[in-house]
Amino acid sequence: MLRVRLEYAHPWTNHAGMYLARERGYYADYGMDVEFTSGDFFRGDPAYLLAGGEVDIALVRLNQLLFHQQGESSLISFAVMNQCQIGGIITNTSTGIRRFRDLEGKRVCIPMGVKRLYAELKEAVERDGGDFSKIVTIDPGEWEPDIRSVERGKFDAFINVAWWEPYQGSLPFDRVVVLPFADDVAPHHSYYVSVRREMLDRNPELVRHFADATARATHWPVNGPTRPCMRCSRRCATSIPRCCAPRSTR
Repeated sequence: MLRVRLEYAHPWTNHAGMYLARERGYYADYGMDVEFTSGDFFRGDPAYLLAGGEVDIALVRLNQLLFHQQGESSLISFAVMNQCQIGGIITNTSTGIRRFRDLEGKRVCIPMGVKRLYAELKEAVERDGGDFSKIVTIDPGEWEPDIRSVERGKFDAFINVAWWEPYQGSLPFDRVVVLPFADDVAPHHSYYVSVRREMLDRNPELVRHFADATARATHWPVNGPTRPCMRCSRRCATSIPRCCAPRSTR
């Protein structure tokens, strides 16, 4: 059994290639029986569980990967799930925010006061000719803001994942404004597929085969997304299948 720990509380589209590789038998072709787990962080984050030997492969954040670089249980990444950042500024048209420098004088919520997000926001605003010192930054504590906070007037904008967080409110999608932290703002990958160094040294072929099977399944939807989307919907979503279908098929 090859134990893979996912990075989020529930499977999402980041994991589609993995679920498809298992369903289409790509892992089995290499003799791998793969189990995915996610959700409960009581015993530690995915990097901690990987370093401790409780799982074999884990999807980890950059800061977690950097933290676990010492000793026999140090981690190494052999692939990434996202080639770019997935965060950015999220707001709606009523705030008048259309670009980063428009954030001057606005209330911007930064989840859990993460210092990296402050630095990235400062760089984005200053690159756009704005004055970061004029932004009212708000730390929400343990609470994670979403687009409904903007709709209710609690904040003018917030930082979060730009791929789904903007679309959880009640306004039409054309009222949503997203300013992504693109490649020109502190570029880095998101979510590193990692193993313990000792495992890579001991069984490099296993790691190589897992990467190959996952990559083949990940590329499968490129030429026709309908079937892969429907087959993944049972694992990666709790919505009815029609909600998971590619937009072109609705």
